[in-house]
Amino acid sequence: MKNKSATYILSLLALVIWGTIFYKIFFQTEDNTETSSVTYPNKGPILESETDTFSIAMNYPDPFLKGKRSSIKKVPLKSSQKTGTSRHTSSNTVPPTKNVQSWPPIKFGGVIKKNATVIAIVNINGNTQLVKNGDIMNDVKLCSITEDSIIVSYQKEKKIIKKQ
Repeated sequence: MKNKSATYILSLLALVIWGTIFYKIFFQTEDNTETSSVTYPNKGPILESETDTFSIAMNYPDPFLKGKRSSIKKVPLKSSQKTGTSRHTSSNTVPPTKNVQSWPPIKFGGVIKKNATVIAIVNINGNTQLVKNGDIMNDVKLCSITEDSIIVSYQKEKKIIKKQ
C-alpha cells in the first residue's frame, strides 16, 4: 500500500511540474515577463587602422618543383618597397639538379625484440619481410633500427622511415 500511494504522489507532483513548464512556455503573456537587457559599456570611438604594407622576398627555390626545374621559367619579382631597393638575386640561372633517384615505396611496420637481437618489419614494393641491421632487400640496405623509425640506404643515399 505504501508503494502505491508514493507512486500516485510522485506522479501528481511530476504532472504539476510539467504542467507549470508548459503553461509558462505556451500561455505566458509578454506583459508579465520581465526581460533584462544587457548593455555593454562604451569603450570609446572605433579607431581607423592603418593599412600595413609589406613585400614578400621569394628568393628561394620551390621545394615541390625539384625534379621539374627545366620546364619552369623564372620571372623577376616586382618590389613594392618604399626605399626603392630591390631584393632580386643577381643571376637568373637555375642551379643544376641532381639525378633524382626514385625510391621504392618503403613502409616500416614495427620492431620485434628477441633476446638481444632486434628485427624490423619492413614492407618494400608490397613485399613484407623481417630484416636485421645490415640486411639488403631489393637493393635497399637497412642501416639502423630504433623503436619508431629505421634508417635505410638506397644507391648511396640514406633516408629515415618513421613507423606508420
